[in-house]
Amino acid sequence: MKKCFCLLCALLFVTPGLPLGTQAFIIPVNARSLALSGSGIGGMDDPYANPAAIDNLQHSELGFSHNSWIGDISGNQVSFAWGDRWPYLLTLQSWNLDDLQLRGEVPQAEPLGTFGSHWIAAGITTGFSVKGYKAGFTLRTSLVKLYTASSSAITLDGGLTKTLNEHFSFGGTLKNIGAFSGSLKQSLPVVTGLGLVYRKADLRLRLAADLAYDSVHGGVFSGGLTKGWAHFDFLAGLLLSQGQARMSSGFSFRYRRFEITYGVAFHENSFLGLPQFLDFRLIL
Repeated sequence: MKKCFCLLCALLFVTPGLPLGTQAFIIPVNARSLALSGSGIGGMDDPYANPAAIDNLQHSELGFSHNSWIGDISGNQVSFAWGDRWPYLLTLQSWNLDDLQLRGEVPQAEPLGTFGSHWIAAGITTGFSVKGYKAGFTLRTSLVKLYTASSSAITLDGGLTKTLNEHFSFGGTLKNIGAFSGSLKQSLPVVTGLGLVYRKADLRLRLAADLAYDSVHGGVFSGGLTKGWAHFDFLAGLLLSQGQARMSSGFSFRYRRFEITYGVAFHENSFLGLPQFLDFRLIL
């Protein structure tokens, strides 16, 4: 009964669609993204916020993320970035919700059985510089399965960034351009966004502000703060959507070639659990 209740709450709290269908396209993908409330479109260092940032790749790296979303939804992501003159980022991501109770049309005390909902996606990101701008693209293929029904999608994300001066950079994105096919009839949440980032290098301070619009939540504002030290970063974020505010925070710890990042988001419906992501990154 708990799983059914959590699924219902996830449907009502997150999106009117399936939580592992269209919602999986706009859930944060890693701990840093969660801690900063998804902000960073105008930045030069997060290809998940803006694919154009991949053009700033300075070294090859391998990453793994274990993620817990609301309503017992959990997932993982593996990533590998490489390339110098022509950089690439390869990702494999999954979200799962298991032990859902299967019931027939006639009410009964005991369920007929259990089933799960699963979403898996593979993507590749690349980018380049042209006339003072950085451009990037992510091509992704996804599969969502709910009981005996399933659908697949091929989507494209695009982004541009521009450094304005030593302190400010600006960017724009257009995400989830594509279509679903299969027995689950869904519409992709197309997302457009603009962002501005301010940096103060001597203080290791970074402030980000984004305005975005998607077909699920409408207009969304997100902001993020990063304060760095030699081996440690403090992260904080704010998201405003549909008249609600959600705070997030986290930290990142670096030692030699290793980095660990933790992110957590806070919301009013605490009985659903707190979204918490944990990342591990190895610089090769």
